[in-house]
Amino acid sequence: MAVCPQSTGLAACASVWASRGLGGLLASSGRQRFAALNQPRPRFLSEFEVDFESPVGRGACSVVFAGKHRSSNFDVAVKAMSTALPTETGALPVASGICNESTAFDHLLEGPPHPNVVELVGRFEGLGSEDEQVHYFVTELLAGGSLEDCLQAGGMEEATARRIIRSVCQGLASLHDQGVVHRDLKPGNVLFSKGEEDPKLIDFSHAALISGDEETLTGELGTRGYVAPEVLSERPYGKKCDVFSLGCTVHALLSGRPPRRHLRVGFVQQLPSSVSPSARRFVEALLTVDPRSRPSAREALAERWLQEE
Repeated sequence: MAVCPQSTGLAACASVWASRGLGGLLASSGRQRFAALNQPRPRFLSEFEVDFESPVGRGACSVVFAGKHRSSNFDVAVKAMSTALPTETGALPVASGICNESTAFDHLLEGPPHPNVVELVGRFEGLGSEDEQVHYFVTELLAGGSLEDCLQAGGMEEATARRIIRSVCQGLASLHDQGVVHRDLKPGNVLFSKGEEDPKLIDFSHAALISGDEETLTGELGTRGYVAPEVLSERPYGKKCDVFSLGCTVHALLSGRPPRRHLRVGFVQQLPSSVSPSARRFVEALLTVDPRSRPSAREALAERWLQEE
């Protein structure tokens, strides 16, 4: 993730507001393990003990802190965002990110949870140190590192990549079933709670809601190397932009880098000779330039490569 140049200011905002014990409930809900604890739904940020001095992650003008729900002892991550902070050049405007994340949170909190999508707890807003609005998004704490960390550590065996991608694809299909398009699927937005057995999709700052298979989204959102061609072409697009990003992610896991884009021949696979034919066909299907011929996330789950053990 890119580092916000003035994230310490946001930490101060969050700390001041939390110390006031004030807050307005926007949306909150217990989810999965949190709900199983039979705890009352959190209503204010002050119900969480948060270490605002030690961020565990940073984004483009957002900071993530570790926390704990006081009454249940449930470990959480608290993502803080504020429009008072400057936006990095080329990054999504903070106001848009807050709007996207809030909309996705509210929508997903109403639907069924999925083991391969980060567990949502609630979202809150309050005042910072200079009375500016600060938005807080509370999820389960995932402390097992990211898929990007795995790439930085070196290559990945095909069997391991297949197991991880199968889970990520299941999480993506669940989001699409609920009408949520992620729009920034990449290795850095897949985290683990432990080992490499439970990958979960995170970060809804680029997300949008869509009905069925319509292609009505606009805007060049995403991360270089993982963006679908229809997004870059300024044409309206739909859910299958995420499937292309998934294909880029598979390519990165198997080769160490996303596919190279060639101006005349499209996206070029550069997979090692050791990669199996079924994996090559899977990547090729997901990287189909025309989204109408590209499989959906549900269809991708039925592809031969993901069915192998």
